[in-house]
Amino acid sequence: MWPHGSIPIKDYAIETPFKKPSKDDTFHEVKIDFNPSSAIEAIHFILKDEETGASYQHKGRDFRVSLVNYLEDDGNMIHAKSSFGKWPDAVEQLPNMVLKAEASCDSKNENRRLEGFYEEQPIVKEVSVGNMVNVAIRKFPDAANIVLHLETDIPGDVVVHWGVCRDDAKTWEIPAVPYPPETTVFRNKALRTLLQPTGNGSRALFTLDEKLDGFLFVLKLDANSWVNFQGNDFYIPLSSARSVKGQSDSESEETSGKAHTDGIINEIRNLVSGLNSEKSLQTKVKEAKESILNEIEKLAAEAYSIFRSSTPSYPEEDSDADDAEPTINISSGTGSGFEILCQGFNWESNKSGRWYMELKEKASEISSLGFTVIWLPPPTESVSSEGYMPKDLYNLNSRYGTIDELKDLVKSLHGVGLKVLGDVVLNHRCAHYQNQNGVWNIFGGRLNWDDRAVVGDDPHFQGRGNKSSGDNFHAAPNIDHSQDFVRKDLIEWLCWLREEIGYDGWRLDFVRGFWGGYVKDYLDASEPYFAVGEYWDSLSYTYGEMDHNQDAHRQRIVDWINATNGTAGAFDVTSTGKT
Repeated sequence: MWPHGSIPIKDYAIETPFKKPSKDDTFHEVKIDFNPSSAIEAIHFILKDEETGASYQHKGRDFRVSLVNYLEDDGNMIHAKSSFGKWPDAVEQLPNMVLKAEASCDSKNENRRLEGFYEEQPIVKEVSVGNMVNVAIRKFPDAANIVLHLETDIPGDVVVHWGVCRDDAKTWEIPAVPYPPETTVFRNKALRTLLQPTGNGSRALFTLDEKLDGFLFVLKLDANSWVNFQGNDFYIPLSSARSVKGQSDSESEETSGKAHTDGIINEIRNLVSGLNSEKSLQTKVKEAKESILNEIEKLAAEAYSIFRSSTPSYPEEDSDADDAEPTINISSGTGSGFEILCQGFNWESNKSGRWYMELKEKASEISSLGFTVIWLPPPTESVSSEGYMPKDLYNLNSRYGTIDELKDLVKSLHGVGLKVLGDVVLNHRCAHYQNQNGVWNIFGGRLNWDDRAVVGDDPHFQGRGNKSSGDNFHAAPNIDHSQDFVRKDLIEWLCWLREEIGYDGWRLDFVRGFWGGYVKDYLDASEPYFAVGEYWDSLSYTYGEMDHNQDAHRQRIVDWINATNGTAGAFDVTSTGKT
């Protein structure tokens, strides 16, 4: 009667391994042959997991298979009409036992042997999974906030159910904004944030007030699966971060990111000398180009000299309030006319993850080269790593660094006499959610616009707004600036950036996508020292050859500047190519 491979367990049981009937089968089975005329009335069994040693029972007792009809059913019998539900907290089911009824019981045949039946019983297996959850907190000098970085390698969509506490009681409460993207309020008691995928898991950055005592969270994997700490909430104390300075992180990564900033400075310093060093190898055409570059260098130096000399200085002993020249009031967005602007990043700068801190180390050197204004990269959370596909405008934790690192950088640049331009993308914005047709045109975050904020003639994003006032940017929904609520929100955001971050002006991205008159409204409200729009437009060509006369190209740029009422300048070169 013993199946092949069976061994006795003490003197009261037998252990038999499951086997596949053939290599192509997915089920494992055990066949037990017995004599129908024997006195055996039932078979008792349990299942044992060889990997963990765990045993699986039915309602806390043995599985019991009746072989005759007259046995009394004690609630633990497996026969043709018995069934029970799935056990709670199922993680992974073992192969089902197949025992279905082929003949029903008959009261007239209570003493007869069963001819056969089968029935399915689900078996639950608890699987131990080895995943990690890493939490790091950083506090920077002169910063009022703490940045908490949470990362996990748990696959799939992971939601952080989180809150903060102010004392040892660890009472949950909702902190003040800003929140990470994909954050919602849960029953006015906690927040839920969908972690952003990283390729090897997911992560999120949380900006928290330094006065808070702790960060509380659990992870939600699906409707019935949660991850906690031994039955309790995860608790991360924040009080210790107040004494931790940000230099520990920067020191460990100093070498890896140093090449990025050194490359920019060396390129600036060697621009002309590099051309001169190759002079002997150039043709006459190349020599002509070199001569033009040299002239441009001379003009730039002359302009810088004029700018420096235009600022009057008076010896303290000779100063006279009556004779002092009045302060020149610079009109909004136009600067003094003598600015020398440095592009403070390139297309690869986001790769280090700490560009703001790297640039801070070069602030004095950049100022010493004669620059008066520096243009920083887009600060917002972005679908694209370089920042030009913004999503949540109020989330300033980007691939270049955190919001506190940005504030620290701006403060350092101001300290060496540099004005700072923020790169703002007002033409388009990436959506958080899909509409009923599966089109991404519903926005989240603090500016939770619906599809009325998208222009109506954008063929890709089914907007319900008005017709666009410029050219469409086809990679993301084009914002309808004719909507009052859109302009109000953008004005509020720009003013917030000026006050919160300390920007002195703007580099306006893709301005040919919307009317310059709207830009005038934004600049009048935010009052920048200097503003310049990127009017990246095509030149005129005939049969593939560039036309000599490019007046039409230039006029389109002039028309845009006129539409702003002269409150901003414009340039027409891309920030990705070589010029």
